[in-house]
Amino acid sequence: MNKKALIFGITSDIGAGVARYLQHDGWQVFGTSTWFQSADVKLLNFSASNQLQDFLDDSPFFQDWSLVCFFSGTMEPIGPFFEIDFSKWQSAFQINFMSQIQILHGIWKHKSEFSRPAVCFLAGGGTNSAFDNYSSYCLSKISLIKFVELIASEYPEGNFFILGPGYVKTKIHNETLKAGLSAGRNLDRTLEFLRGDGTPIENIYNHIKWCLSNSSQAISGRNFSTVHDPWDSKLDLVQLLEKDQNLYKLRRRDIDKD
Repeated sequence: MNKKALIFGITSDIGAGVARYLQHDGWQVFGTSTWFQSADVKLLNFSASNQLQDFLDDSPFFQDWSLVCFFSGTMEPIGPFFEIDFSKWQSAFQINFMSQIQILHGIWKHKSEFSRPAVCFLAGGGTNSAFDNYSSYCLSKISLIKFVELIASEYPEGNFFILGPGYVKTKIHNETLKAGLSAGRNLDRTLEFLRGDGTPIENIYNHIKWCLSNSSQAISGRNFSTVHDPWDSKLDLVQLLEKDQNLYKLRRRDIDKD
């Protein structure tokens, strides 16, 4: 029997690409979309609490899952914190963080009994520095990074990880272009990026496969970078991770007093 994967945001560029690779590798793939539905795809708006509950009541749809990927998200509202509509800020945080962990909370009991359950989130900008004018998006991603560590500690039987894919050519960057000068310095960075190739979705999928194929001790609870981490090199990253439980996690760096 093929393993079952759930992709939240299956009609996003990353979601659609990862779904194709999973199906090629023999997975049963189901998902959600904000605009498309079929036998394998449910309509779901992450900002609508009534839709979330209706989805969670439909347990046959996600029964016996082995992998969950959360690829829904928005960078809006974009602009300085005190100049944007706070209700929109709050709605974005709901979409990017609260709704995702609410869904995971609701479907956890329906995981497969025959494989180690794996949960993949996407990280974003601002992990290592300020990400001006994207405060809701940035804080939601930081919250997911810490959530992954917390839930991995509480449930060692699972494999919870979050990937920073780098710049990927997806529709989400239209939000920055639409924001214009409200995007600050990220507008020029985005325009420059769009002239290049970005991270191939195949690389993101191969990184997910790498996380699925290695021990929970090395993977679970970590924040990975598809572009910057040596996960596909000759360096034995797994061995380094198994030895150091602080690598690729949010930590406070103290003053070296020696």
